[in-house]
Amino acid sequence: MKVENGIVIPQRLFRISNVLIERGEQRMNRISILAGIGTAIILTGATLAALRAEPQAEAKPTTSSAWQYRVLLLTDVVDARTALKDGPGKLATAIESKFDELGNEGWEYAGEINGGMIFKRRKP
Repeated sequence: MKVENGIVIPQRLFRISNVLIERGEQRMNRISILAGIGTAIILTGATLAALRAEPQAEAKPTTSSAWQYRVLLLTDVVDARTALKDGPGKLATAIESKFDELGNEGWEYAGEINGGMIFKRRKP
């Protein structure tokens, strides 16, 4: 009889459990080795495929000088006193007409910054 952690284990059962543990460790070692070999094969194949790939032509970077930018403030479109007096309907109409005017000139909305609207277009 063998006592382990306060539990009495018959000798035969103890030997069987040790054999099973050793076999389990051997299986885990085999699985680890096979997984490592499989990973190495995959990485090698991916590396060779990348090396054999034809180089692509470099894309020409677009420089910022190819664009014109314009910042439009709300105060450039409408007077604040007039907007408060006439209401939001007139304000919206004034902004829309200014946006239409810029769109007809080739400007497109690019974003906003500190309450200003940024427009851009390609340099002619």
